[in-house]
Amino acid sequence: MSTFSHTGMIIVHPLLVPFVNQLYTPTRQEIEWAEQVTAGVRVYQRTPQEYREFIGPPHLNGATHILETHRKIQALESSLRPITEGETVRAYFSIDSVEDAGRSGKYSVVTSSQILVNQRDEVVFRATKQTMYPKLAAAKLELPKKRKSEIPTVSELRRRVVQNATFCGNASSPPLVPNQLYVHRMVKVFTPTEAKGLATLIRATNQHHLNVKKFNTEDLVAAGPLVEAATVHNVADDFGDILYQEVVKSSNVNRTNQEDMIGSVSYIHSIQQLAENPDLEEVTVRTLGIKNLDVEELLEREVPVRLFSGTRMKTSDYEEICREDFPLLYRRIVTQVLWKFLRLRPLSSSDEVPAEIQPKFS
Repeated sequence: MSTFSHTGMIIVHPLLVPFVNQLYTPTRQEIEWAEQVTAGVRVYQRTPQEYREFIGPPHLNGATHILETHRKIQALESSLRPITEGETVRAYFSIDSVEDAGRSGKYSVVTSSQILVNQRDEVVFRATKQTMYPKLAAAKLELPKKRKSEIPTVSELRRRVVQNATFCGNASSPPLVPNQLYVHRMVKVFTPTEAKGLATLIRATNQHHLNVKKFNTEDLVAAGPLVEAATVHNVADDFGDILYQEVVKSSNVNRTNQEDMIGSVSYIHSIQQLAENPDLEEVTVRTLGIKNLDVEELLEREVPVRLFSGTRMKTSDYEEICREDFPLLYRRIVTQVLWKFLRLRPLSSSDEVPAEIQPKFS
């Protein structure tokens, strides 16, 4: 089909991607032919008879298209590395431009870029997104005068949150107590369709996520990053308005099958008021994802604190603790996430209740 000027095709399953890429990727013979044609026409060193075919404008256009396609593929392969099993990735976000949208002047279109970088500082994913915002909100965004080429090591989002959060006291933030266990009532279930779609979106294309022909429904699993995200998401309503969060360390303990119910329990390690902004507090918490269990059953039991306090816990360590001290959670812990978040500190008895209780940013 590439011979009929097609440049791509729509597919219905990720397993078809390698075949389509092979079909539309120029072969070595095609690239050599295109280089000879473009060079011969450009410098007039060869005659059409040397190619044993008539070379006209259509051939030159075709040869140019082949070389452009080849260069684009090379550029893509050199800038985006595939994600392999066991790699660690970091995400970065930047605002590229803010432009007026439409004739009303009420909205602006913000163009932003997102990239994922692996542990070798190689970019594994890049995307550009356009989002429409009210013009007043978009006008407060500051664009960098010059894009930095190096990969940032400090979160720009965290710096801006710490710098700009000015609201003193937050009535919607419940008080948290260090060294306390919190059981969250929100749960998450990944349906097969959702699990496959999200796994494809984040390029987690292991056969155990997608291959319905090779594996039964009981053998298909939800991708590890999705399970970790769901585990942290379950706590959102219980910890108030979280302005910024970052994962310090996470790992998957047991497999999560599609349609398993994921609940969460959290242990507060520390709460510190930020010196840079006294209105904010940084909370360090470890959250465990637990499958197919009503986590409220834990309220009536003494959960071993060792499940939350270990610094270098391995999968086998969690299973050993559960088997010996807490059989209820044996083979039910699917993930553990050590993370930090920033939020506006709760109101104390000495604080005056302001007219508005929502966070404000200057």
